[in-house]
Amino acid sequence: MRIADFALERYFARWEFAVKHVLCASDVEGWPMAELLDLADDETLALLAVQASDGERAVAAVRALRALHARHGGAGSEQESPG
Repeated sequence: MRIADFALERYFARWEFAVKHVLCASDVEGWPMAELLDLADDETLALLAVQASDGERAVAAVRALRALHARHGGAGSEQESPG
């Protein structure tokens, strides 16, 4: 059985490497998880660790924290002026 080429693949075959700046690609080159984690700051890594180990409890806790933060006008947010 012969499956016809996808129109998007034909488009990429024509243009993907014929342009100055490639803003999209027809394939994805994945990154190892260790390299992705190396890009994260300490706060993000801590959050990822909580979510990974606590699952739905962590999701519920973050949602509750966001609701509390919103109810109190974002106290402690970067938008507040100091002092």
